[in-house]
Amino acid sequence: MSKTAPNVPNRPAAWPKHVRRAFDSILVVFANAYLAARSRAMGSPSKTVRLLTEIDDLKLDNALLGRELAAQRRRIAAMAPARRPNFLPDDRREILALMRYRGWSAKQAAKRLVVHRNTLRNWRRRFRGKNPDGFFGRAPFNKLGDSVRWLVHEMHSLGASFGKGTRTIAAEICKAGIRLSRSSAQRILREPRPCRPRPAMVPAAGEEPRHILKPRRINRAWHIDLAVVTRLGRRFHVAALLDGYSRKLLALKSYARTPTSIMMLALVRRAITEFGKPRFLVCDHGCQFRMWFRERLELKLGVTPVSGKVRCPSFNGKAERFFRTFRGWSSKLLIAFFADKVRTSRWLERRLNVFRDWYNGKRTHQAIGGRTPEEVSAGVERSEPKPVTARDPQPEIEVKMKRFRGDHSLPVFDIRIRRSA
Repeated sequence: MSKTAPNVPNRPAAWPKHVRRAFDSILVVFANAYLAARSRAMGSPSKTVRLLTEIDDLKLDNALLGRELAAQRRRIAAMAPARRPNFLPDDRREILALMRYRGWSAKQAAKRLVVHRNTLRNWRRRFRGKNPDGFFGRAPFNKLGDSVRWLVHEMHSLGASFGKGTRTIAAEICKAGIRLSRSSAQRILREPRPCRPRPAMVPAAGEEPRHILKPRRINRAWHIDLAVVTRLGRRFHVAALLDGYSRKLLALKSYARTPTSIMMLALVRRAITEFGKPRFLVCDHGCQFRMWFRERLELKLGVTPVSGKVRCPSFNGKAERFFRTFRGWSSKLLIAFFADKVRTSRWLERRLNVFRDWYNGKRTHQAIGGRTPEEVSAGVERSEPKPVTARDPQPEIEVKMKRFRGDHSLPVFDIRIRRSA
């Protein structure tokens, strides 16, 4: 049983009440004396004295601003990263300018501004791109969309023969529920007529959103992809199939030769038999996922295949992120080679089953709130952590690192905490 931390006598919290009041009064006296002396120096007839007083005043303000900024930085740093306030678009541009003026690196700026350095690097990359959205604030009100611009031109062409002017057009559009002034209508008519935009897909009330990459339930969208493992000149193809919501690895299979579309379709069919049928299947433009695979997938299994643009791996980023973890594990894997490549592939698949169980049941994901895919799939919520301060009874903590099923590349931390009653 550990004891509580005793009060340190030299800490202000341990001082008596009258001592703290006397200390505060002394500080007030010194501050007033300093202000009075500086006021007399500012009124001195000597320019040198006045200049020294201004320099001293600027140094004091700089020191006080530094203490104020340090307090704000500590307050934000004590918050959880997910709950920290976001920077405004104009402030993001100012931060990038400060990094240039000061010569800060992303690491130095992140430490001063209490933000992750990858966030600053992402801002800098986006600002240098073609569409620097999110750095110049919101668009002004008169920056209307193409749908409103098309409506103004359409109403003007329809009502021109009836003498309908811009005032009437603006009034009718406001009556329909879109805010528009007469001057905006006049300015739009002086511009070229835009094409009629395609309306956005807005789900009805109670209907599930149709966003494929951000599903809100399991078996909404699956992701499939292939990777190659090379050892001593031998190549083995590994196919992965995972759920887009829970990140659960549904299938992980090795092939001794390049898999075909028939093999990929059989892999998806076995996963559907075990876990249920998804609505969408996200894949790339590989030779295994082309026309024949898409037709059989949609007609026979009732699953809609979805692919992003060519050479855009971020669309299937969840599968790419999985293979990043997989490559770190496979690079340390010692493969037992047999004379037959098929037997080696079967041995590799047994090791893949171990990795699949570790990935689903032991590895936590930041994208799903620090939970494992099995917990998300089962609907298990993460318990709220409790703080242990210096004044609290210190719990008994034991930590061990185990190897998952004897695999030295799959660590599992076993933390046991025994709190005192």
